[in-house]
Amino acid sequence: MLRSILTIALFATSAAAAAQDRAQWSIGIAATTKVSLLATDYEISSKNSGFKAHAAWHPSEAWRVELAYHDFGDVDHSHCVRNRPCTRVLDPRSTEQLGLSARAAYVWNLGSVQPYAALGLVSVKLKMDSLAVPRPSSSERETGAVAEAGLDWNLSESFGLRLGYEYVAAFGNGGAAQLGVVARF
Repeated sequence: MLRSILTIALFATSAAAAAQDRAQWSIGIAATTKVSLLATDYEISSKNSGFKAHAAWHPSEAWRVELAYHDFGDVDHSHCVRNRPCTRVLDPRSTEQLGLSARAAYVWNLGSVQPYAALGLVSVKLKMDSLAVPRPSSSERETGAVAEAGLDWNLSESFGLRLGYEYVAAFGNGGAAQLGVVARF
């Protein structure tokens, strides 16, 4: 019995060591373009670009698992009534559009240029703070799918550029192009 346990432990540690040799980590940051999301009764559109910071584990050359923090940028508000066009609201509110996502990506290794496609989940929080009394502050959160496609251009073994398009299916639908840098270790 002890021999079986030691054999299993030895096999597990050698498999973990082999996986560790193959595993690679990366971190990156990207600037994103405007994104439009739709909260209850409000259309929230970015006025400027946001950013995305991400960390990824690459268990193989073809796969990576990524966690990301999203800041979708400053926003404009429009009040929406069902079956009517949205109207611009002169409402002194500050809105934060923040998100967290987890995704798996498949990467095609074509040398220094690597196309990729990713699919996962995103949780977006819209926090609206009213500066006018008596309007209360409000916060909404929604979870949805996130899909991304793009290219990684490896400038060296430890540094590269990423160009992609990300589609967020939360609070309606929104998408953003991104350009960023990635560091691998």
